[in-house]
Amino acid sequence: QMGLTGSERLGERFFGAYLEAAYDVMPRLCHGARWALQPYARWETLDTQENVSGGSENPALPRTILTAGAALLPHPNVVVKADRQWRNNDADTETGQWNLAVGYSF
Repeated sequence: QMGLTGSERLGERFFGAYLEAAYDVMPRLCHGARWALQPYARWETLDTQENVSGGSENPALPRTILTAGAALLPHPNVVVKADRQWRNNDADTETGQWNLAVGYSF
């Protein structure tokens, strides 16, 4: 605990940004395919407590995340995704992770 009270424990601002790209490779692999296969990559940077008055910023809060994975769409309303995340912060407390997801759009 930093021992700060009132406005000294809150950052004056927060920020975040990301850049993401994906491309459907299935038409290149199999002409006339009904499925889609979309490799993707995303770079993110964020800080939820930037510029804490009193100068006690938590070095674990400014984060950078790099994600790489693929989305498989066997049907236009269904997606199965798998990706790997490499997560970093100034405190070296972040841990990378694998993610799996299934989605349905109705």
